[in-house]
Amino acid sequence: AIRTLSKDECAFVQEPNAERFISSHKEKREIRHASDDFSFPVTMYLYDDKLSIISSKEEDFALIVQSRELSRMQSTIFAMIWAALNSQ
Repeated sequence: AIRTLSKDECAFVQEPNAERFISSHKEKREIRHASDDFSFPVTMYLYDDKLSIISSKEEDFALIVQSRELSRMQSTIFAMIWAALNSQ
């Protein structure tokens, strides 16, 4: 997920209860659902110059890294995935 002051962009793997994750113009949120090929065992959030990585299913940890370079790299990777989801 990428959070900015203007809107949030989130990509989710389609799950049975995924209907609760819907796009909302009012809440400035756009959601795109990915195939199982894009499934990851952890959740990542990008905001400011920070990358948060959260694993709550198996290893139970959370990590926040403040790094402009890392944030820019992950933003670019997210943008590539986001664009690929748009073409599905």
